[in-house]
Amino acid sequence: MGTVVKTLSGQPGQGTAPARSRLRRKARRPMDNPLALEDDLLALARAVPDEEWAGLPQDFNENLDHYLYGTPRKAARRV
Repeated sequence: MGTVVKTLSGQPGQGTAPARSRLRRKARRPMDNPLALEDDLLALARAVPDEEWAGLPQDFNENLDHYLYGTPRKAARRV
C-alpha cells in the first residue's frame, strides 16, 4: 500500500500518469473469473487484524441497518 500511495502522491506533471496506468487492472469479462470479486473481498478481510474483528458486535450481521443507519434493532433469532 505504501508503494501505491507514494506512486500516486506526486505532483501533476511529475511522471505520475505512467505509474497510474501501470496500476490499472486489465478489464476482464465477469465470466473469465467469476470468483475474482470474492477473492478480492477475502484478501481485504484477511488484512484486518483479529482484534478489529473481535471488536464487532455479535449481532452485527443481523442488525447491519441499525449500525449503519440507526434503524431499530431486530430481535435476535434463536437457533
